[in-house]
Amino acid sequence: MNQITSLTNTAESLRNRILKHNQRSIRLASLLNTSQTTDIGRPIILDGYGRIHCFSELEKGDWITDPLPTIPASKRLKCNPELVRNARVLQLSACNLRCWYCFVDYDSLSPDSPSAKDYQISDIISSLTNNSTDPFVLDLSGGNPGLVPEWVWWTIKELQDQDIENVYVWVDDNLTVNFYSKYLSQNQIREIADYPRFGSVGCFKGFDDLSFSFNTGLVRELFNEQFAVFKDLLSFGWDIYGYVTFTTDIQSNIRRRIALFIDKLQDIDENLPLRVIPLEIKPYTPTRMRMNYSRELAIKVQYEALNYWNEEIIKRFPSDLINQPICDITYMSRGKSSGCS
Repeated sequence: MNQITSLTNTAESLRNRILKHNQRSIRLASLLNTSQTTDIGRPIILDGYGRIHCFSELEKGDWITDPLPTIPASKRLKCNPELVRNARVLQLSACNLRCWYCFVDYDSLSPDSPSAKDYQISDIISSLTNNSTDPFVLDLSGGNPGLVPEWVWWTIKELQDQDIENVYVWVDDNLTVNFYSKYLSQNQIREIADYPRFGSVGCFKGFDDLSFSFNTGLVRELFNEQFAVFKDLLSFGWDIYGYVTFTTDIQSNIRRRIALFIDKLQDIDENLPLRVIPLEIKPYTPTRMRMNYSRELAIKVQYEALNYWNEEIIKRFPSDLINQPICDITYMSRGKSSGCS
């Protein structure tokens, strides 16, 4: 069995253990009594199965600002960004990857964790909104939410059924499988795309096959699968963005490798690089237990890679386009406004 088939089979096995259709429930990871708890500076909610996280688009020292999901959310919710920085984050108790830099305990990425718990979507929405009209971001995170696209559709339907319009739904994806096409109907996908307060982000686990393999432990050939999955998600017509990690243990030819990565993004859509944000990797508590010399080096190398990324972006795009809000950047392949209008 090749590793592509093995990765898909693992994904199938995981989704079967975290999803209950008859109850419209998904399995969440507990944040209590984990090493991740040390890194959580804001309240833990939903009886330990959710957390508040501040997504700040403010200036950072050695890294670029990250406008996701705050800027798209504030525009869709028609409010000041300050009001939606503190998102409600839920972590799915399943992932088909084990990236070394993941800020989540590996035990929390398994549906077999003794502390994992099944939650009905209706109970999640009722608990988190609690009849409040204050705007907020609901981040469906993980783990890999791409394993259970039903989670997205059920959440949107529940918000509609409860006439809730103050919640922006944000979902992560590790770009390993496209289960939306496999497990949702075209009508369900269209309903997600048509929902006015929804956005998603796919994370590229490295900028070439070498860094991808280093970060994930998978074979280099799987690197290109990420672009195929992203292209599929883009074709659905919803508001989608990207993250990319620049950690690598090979320091040679980084400028050229970054340029080739941007070429591959532009093969999908000319403006896609402007909707992709480099993600800074930090040594969180779970990560520190996995560190070695190569990974220490990779954390340092990412800053060099970021400089080359910035240079390429400036060379390829006019300044007025670069300086637009990320959600106002148009996907050229769609031929119309594709941001948060």
